Amino acid sequence: QALPYVRCVGEAWPLTQERARLEGEALKEEFLHCPEHVPRVWKYDDSMKTIIMRYIEPPHIILRRGLCQGILYPLLSTHISSFMASTLFHTSRLALPETTFRAAVAARMNPEMCVITELVIFTEPFGEAGNNKHTSPQLDAA
Repeated sequence: QALPYVRCVGEAWPLTQERARLEGEALKEEFLHCPEHVPRVWKYDDSMKTIIMRYIEPPHIILRRGLCQGILYPLLSTHISSFMASTLFHTSRLALPETTFRAAVAARMNPEMCVITELVIFTEPFGEAGNNKHTSPQLDAA
């Protein structure tokens, strides 16, 4: 369920709940092009801002958690490259008519998540930031 803020930060970092609908739509589109690597979305409930999707049974864990635990995934690069090639091509201007592509881009615009991605993924990890929680000095020389 989408909270009206970033879960790990709290109410100090508000977000619209519209992102849950956009995420559900993205998962549905990705499933069309790469069902072997994307869980099926059964329903999106707008009143509860909830995505109802296929249960992925254990031992599945979130990839980030596994990587942080040092788990090796020998097929990760193959799976990710297949997922990216299929989904990025089939949703691109190369595969879609111009008007269809432009309408899809406009319908899925999510400025809040772009800001979070740019900040948390592409900016903060490379310098001093309040959200960084690494242990010094292990990452200081990297």
